[in-house]
Amino acid sequence: MTWAMAVLALAMTWAYTRGWWYVRGRRRGHCLARAWRLGAFLAAAGTLLLAFLPPIAAYEGHSFFVHMIQHEVLIEVAPTFFWMAHPVPFLLWGMPARWRRWLAVRLLAPGRRRAWHAFSAPKVIVPLYLATVTLWHIPFAYDAALRWPAFHAAEHISLLATATAFWWLVTGASPRLHPRAGYRLPIVYVVAAYVHNEVLGVGLTLIRQPIYAFYERVVPPWNLAPATDQALGGAVMWIPGEFIYAATLMVLLMRLLEEKEPYRGTYESYPMSSQLADPPDGYR
Repeated sequence: MTWAMAVLALAMTWAYTRGWWYVRGRRRGHCLARAWRLGAFLAAAGTLLLAFLPPIAAYEGHSFFVHMIQHEVLIEVAPTFFWMAHPVPFLLWGMPARWRRWLAVRLLAPGRRRAWHAFSAPKVIVPLYLATVTLWHIPFAYDAALRWPAFHAAEHISLLATATAFWWLVTGASPRLHPRAGYRLPIVYVVAAYVHNEVLGVGLTLIRQPIYAFYERVVPPWNLAPATDQALGGAVMWIPGEFIYAATLMVLLMRLLEEKEPYRGTYESYPMSSQLADPPDGYR
């Protein structure tokens, strides 16, 4: 899992950086390829790598507290930075042309586009995200994930995938497949996740008895008792996790107040000028 995540992060960083430099070099490309977008993507890739490297990777199987730090990176930090970078245009321009054509054929065929539209609906993504986070913190599922590597990989992949889809809805980054009435619905999504995270984090913090049997059979780091370790893990979900949701909510509220009138159309992809449509030989 560690090596797979490292390869994925490095490959996407290479493609994004290549595409960012290409768009940046085109006339009218500076408005899209801003420096802070590149910084946001590097932050997403960097935090994802840190989550699967020591010391976090060395202690995640021995400490609930450390494991929750890893989960917060997977479900909040890395996906938020990823979509702040508006990655899709840059990743596409960073790929060889034959890869772009392959993706267009495989992913944008009429039948698949209808499927993408159906499965990317907010009424699917938001409940799926909340249900996935809840599932993997139920004791029997959590213990199974730590006991069997295949379950552990499934846990991390499902958390990262559903969180990435959730933050895509919140940020409104491309590709935009559904109508969005301004910032009202994203505020609802964030409030729902905020309440869910608070209930889960506060509950784990205040429960006095350890509920995860796995940690009673391993040597805890720093001589932490299982109940203390569990309370610290719940606090990680509760306080830093709530800060990310709250900060996002504040940004959305400010955007809503600045919005002159609700936007009721379907967002389009970023317009590319004719100069951006014809890449040089090195990008064909």
